[in-house]
Amino acid sequence: MLVLALCVTLSTPTLAVDNEQPSSWAVDQVNAAIAANLVPQSLQSRYSQAITRAEFCALAVTLFESIRGEITGRVIFADTNDVNVEKMAAIGVVSGVGNNRFAPYDTLTREQAAVMLSRLAGAMGMRFSAVYPSFDDGDNISEWASLEVAQMWFAGIMSGVSNNTFLPKGNYTREQSIITILRLFNAFQLGTVSIIYNVNGGDGVPSDHEVHIAPSIGGDEFGVTWQQFMFTIPDEIPARGGYVFRGWVSDYFPGLDIHEAGELFQAVGIHIVDGLTITLSAEWIEEGTPVGIVTFIFDPNGGTDAPQNQCVEKTFRGQADIRIPDTIPTRPGFVFLGWTVFDRLDDIILPGTFMSISPGETDLYRDDAVTFYAAWAEDIT
Repeated sequence: MLVLALCVTLSTPTLAVDNEQPSSWAVDQVNAAIAANLVPQSLQSRYSQAITRAEFCALAVTLFESIRGEITGRVIFADTNDVNVEKMAAIGVVSGVGNNRFAPYDTLTREQAAVMLSRLAGAMGMRFSAVYPSFDDGDNISEWASLEVAQMWFAGIMSGVSNNTFLPKGNYTREQSIITILRLFNAFQLGTVSIIYNVNGGDGVPSDHEVHIAPSIGGDEFGVTWQQFMFTIPDEIPARGGYVFRGWVSDYFPGLDIHEAGELFQAVGIHIVDGLTITLSAEWIEEGTPVGIVTFIFDPNGGTDAPQNQCVEKTFRGQADIRIPDTIPTRPGFVFLGWTVFDRLDDIILPGTFMSISPGETDLYRDDAVTFYAAWAEDIT
């Protein structure tokens, strides 16, 4: 009985002790992380201290193994035998600093933390969209970390500090690390979306799969929080005798787009909930079926010498691709600015520009026409 009582005592999470409390803004979330068994005992003190690379690995391993099970792989470094470092390197969350070194005692910067958190989420099967924040010190974020900072910010895993800054080169503290690990843990509890592939009479269907829902800082005017998910459509292309595969049509975005094999599919909104099922159905074109033609008309708009009109066959998306001719029209007393669509001057298209245009609805079989109007400015020279 004494041994049993001792085991129970050891397995009970110990909340932050009074003489080493986290900062007032962090105490509730730090204690929640400790209660969820996400914080190793060695990190339950000195919360405002900068965290080291090895210490962050200890937090990351605790989170990963609580959800995915034990990491069996190892990557060995010359300057540390820390098993948590070896495990995180094995699943691609961290890497060395060169010469087979890891620098375990170096402190972690905020932008480095964003990269590690993003990789950790990916290793657990969660992916994030990137919406780039407008921090006043955004130019100081390293190019190699800009995507991950945007991902972690939009998902609400990391936030800025005071005065609309991110301080990318600033130290990341223990309490900040603990709180973001807790946020990833909570994000993983949001559930999954099931992706179903319907080959619609064809063969070679990709395997159905699930994707994890991720949080988002967005919301609507009623206080409803958005959520997000994203995945890469498999490269497998189904086959059907007598037909050509056009792409995949989603019932989540009905009638809005055709998705290619290998394309990144992502969605953000209020209707993304655990248990949602999305079906991607194969879109087929019967072999030999003529597709629609888009006629591009160049209207000199009072000038002369406009390029010849062009007829372009639509792509599988119902779009038409065109390179704007280099020919420059002329008009006495005016200077040619470029081309506009719908006779508007708010978007000038220059000669030589390559464009992909969807005229009206993306109806593959319908013929359409698009008119470019010459834009002129009075010559005051």
